[in-house]
Amino acid sequence: MALNLRRLFNQRLPALGARGAQSAILARQRQAGRAVGGGAEYLATGSLTVGASVRHEVTIPSAGSTGLAFSRSLTAGLEIAYDSRDDRLSPSSGLLYRSEYRVGDKKTFGSSAEALAGPSALQQVAVDLEWFLPLERAVVLRSGLHGRQVTNRRLE
Repeated sequence: MALNLRRLFNQRLPALGARGAQSAILARQRQAGRAVGGGAEYLATGSLTVGASVRHEVTIPSAGSTGLAFSRSLTAGLEIAYDSRDDRLSPSSGLLYRSEYRVGDKKTFGSSAEALAGPSALQQVAVDLEWFLPLERAVVLRSGLHGRQVTNRRLE
């Protein structure tokens, strides 16, 4: 039984086509943000981990940006992970699965109709699956599937 501090700031850009990824990068350039979070993980077996976390995020739009509002979100979540890789830093075989479910609220500030409506419910789901297959002595095939979904009635 072990209790570990959870990794912070482990976000990735969504898996999109070239045009979608470019749009996501441009949207991130028009805003600044801060995120603080923490949590704990419980090592249930040698490969299975269960964890809980809390995260606070603030979005600060750049001057002159349109369509983005100053907002903050507070979420709490549960995570389950299975890791059968032979080496965490340089794996040559094995499987890594991680799924996370977060729920919380998002508050938009300002004088817009969204801000006056108050906080809205926020749900986030993340699933990651990676597998490693040795092909030759020094060649490893790494494959992966990654999915993210954010549900909120007022997305920016």
